[in-house]
Amino acid sequence: MTGQPTQVFAISTAIEDGQERICINLNGGPAVALTSSQARELANELIRAASRVEVKANLKYGHNFGRRTGEPRPRLALN
Repeated sequence: MTGQPTQVFAISTAIEDGQERICINLNGGPAVALTSSQARELANELIRAASRVEVKANLKYGHNFGRRTGEPRPRLALN
């Protein structure tokens, strides 16, 4: 993928049923109105999912990290 990233959502606030809601408008899809606690939980789940994907990618491309070739480096002595 090259170029500018495409924005896939917009976030705003609105008052619905007398309560302030966080509105997530998906491009080409529906809008979702969440309470602050629902929005916080969604954000936490997104962060966890992104972290899992990053860890898997790092493991996939860094699986030979421990198998170095050449001269081993000396280790520090713990006293």
